[in-house]
Amino acid sequence: MPHSVCLSISFCLYLCLSVCLLGNAREPRSTGELAELVLEPDAVRMNALIIRERILGALHPDTAYYVRYRGAVYADSGDFARCIVLWTHAVDMQRTYLDPLSVATQVQSLMVSQSVLLLAHKLRATGLSSVSV
Repeated sequence: MPHSVCLSISFCLYLCLSVCLLGNAREPRSTGELAELVLEPDAVRMNALIIRERILGALHPDTAYYVRYRGAVYADSGDFARCIVLWTHAVDMQRTYLDPLSVATQVQSLMVSQSVLLLAHKLRATGLSSVSV
């Protein structure tokens, strides 16, 4: 795949991440916007994901790892809907950009499967099994 095509696909995913996960949020472009962003720790963390994906791209293994990690933080805090959105995004990035038989894909798939099973177990243990996962 030509480098320019990879960059344009990566930029499209970057836009998708910012629109889907942050509700049309964008990176701060002034010191005033940055000052507002700093007041919300969750917004800072989500913006870090967007910036990481823009700079490293969807092909970089750290991108999917940190998206998944942030999803796990949401799961631990009980925000399962946001967790699933982030994990789905991480899996979509891997399916789109990585070879199905690559070691990275296999390890990431195993980690996501394990995380989903643990999440389902937590839901069942807390009596929230009616929540759609």
